[in-house]
Amino acid sequence: MTSLALKLIAALLMLIDHIYWMIPNVPICFSWLGRLSAPVFFYLSVEGFFRTHSRKNYMIRLFAFGGLMVLLDYLLNIDNNIFLSLGCGIAMLSCLEKAKTSEKSLLYLLGAVAIAAASLFTEASVLGVGMMLIFYYFHENKKTLCIIYVAFSFLLVLPYIGQTAFFNTVLNTDWQWMMAFAFPFFLAYNGEKGKGGAFAKWFFYIFYPLHLTLLWVIGMVL
Repeated sequence: MTSLALKLIAALLMLIDHIYWMIPNVPICFSWLGRLSAPVFFYLSVEGFFRTHSRKNYMIRLFAFGGLMVLLDYLLNIDNNIFLSLGCGIAMLSCLEKAKTSEKSLLYLLGAVAIAAASLFTEASVLGVGMMLIFYYFHENKKTLCIIYVAFSFLLVLPYIGQTAFFNTVLNTDWQWMMAFAFPFFLAYNGEKGKGGAFAKWFFYIFYPLHLTLLWVIGMVL
């Protein structure tokens, strides 16, 4: 599957997830499906990091739209901003890349740590940092990447093991672990952009704030 195809699927899953959170009386299974969305976008962002012509411009776009989402949150109280998580992640990876060749490698490593710490205060928090690092370090070995990613996802279940209400908790209270099932999308990715041109490049940047705004309006009406 191309990058564009995966983006469209992830956007649909994200829309389904946000419908659950923003529209009353929607079945919880909508959000179960939604757990597959963010990992795909994080995976593609790391792929983009390796393939983009300008990492600087890539970061600028992410942080610029992150700023837009800050404004949107202030106006509508939406409280969603994956752009900041992705932007911090790309900035962290840029520091790690520069640390490999720069004489100031320690400085860049400290910069990566500082950015990772700042990322903890963004929407994706520690999960975003973890995914970025997994997708970065195992970029060239998909099978290992998927195994480690799935293990990382199932760590979220550990605090609930042994509880009498285990299944109710992991299905109805904290179901973030379901992001583990996004790994087939990583395996399906063929490394190609697709034929979307500018649409493929800008689709997610526009779709993200637009669909949240429309869902907010619908939620207010309902």
